[in-house]
Amino acid sequence: MENSENNYIRQHYATQTAKQIAAHLNIPISRVYRLAASMGLKKPIEAIRQMAKDTYHLSGQKTQFSKGHTPWNKGKKVDGSKIPAHTKFQKGQFPKNYLPVGWSRIDSEGYHWIKVADPRTWKMIHVMTWEIENGPVPDGKIVIFKDGNRSNLDIENLTLVDRKEHMLRNSIQRYPMEVQQSLKAISKLKKLIKNHGKEQN
Repeated sequence: MENSENNYIRQHYATQTAKQIAAHLNIPISRVYRLAASMGLKKPIEAIRQMAKDTYHLSGQKTQFSKGHTPWNKGKKVDGSKIPAHTKFQKGQFPKNYLPVGWSRIDSEGYHWIKVADPRTWKMIHVMTWEIENGPVPDGKIVIFKDGNRSNLDIENLTLVDRKEHMLRNSIQRYPMEVQQSLKAISKLKKLIKNHGKEQN
């Protein structure tokens, strides 16, 4: 049984989400991750980008106007006489710097982004990757990279942390290692004291 699962995962892990594979094999998602990790499987960045693009396209359909919808300005004409002809966009014309939906880029900090809607709506790919498998990111949480590598977009490398904890992690990086260790120890001690107080109550 495990051999057939391994074969299916090996063939489809790069092109399907873990949720899709788990549903097909009727096994928990955690088992898909475990088997994929044991075989050293990783999703290529291009595959992750395509999944993000496809997922947004499907979810975006929910907010589109339904067939037969009548816009509020139907039949109203715009007075274009005051707009110089040479500054008007012709029908079907796009500006020279236009990037289509699905276009991806890497910013100066190493984050991967994908364009999800016109005219200029972008989303971080690692966030979309996490949401494809787990749903929307809860309020007060943030998706981070376990190994710190912002190009490692594999779902196994992504985890949720509190925004407050994330800020703390970043803020102590400017201190020497000895001070960082002391701050972490103090933070851990505070949590233990707080939890001990709850247990007493």
